[in-house]
Amino acid sequence: MAEKKPRLVILITSGVLASLVANQELNVEVLKVDVDEESEYPVIFRLHDIEVNPQAVEDSFHDAERFWSQQKRSIEQTAESES
Repeated sequence: MAEKKPRLVILITSGVLASLVANQELNVEVLKVDVDEESEYPVIFRLHDIEVNPQAVEDSFHDAERFWSQQKRSIEQTAESES
């Protein structure tokens, strides 16, 4: 049986990286690069931690799949009503 791919949820709030949450330990380093050309420091580099929380990742993917399913039904209903 094939191994499941690691899953990573990236939360962006108001255009800002708020958190990274994975369903398992990942052997990676995440470098966040903030670019603001109007700032005194136009580029800021920060290492970002990845939280490991399998349940939170599962819940987020479940919510996404439900959202995509609802979107698909909505598109299909719109197409049916237009034909």
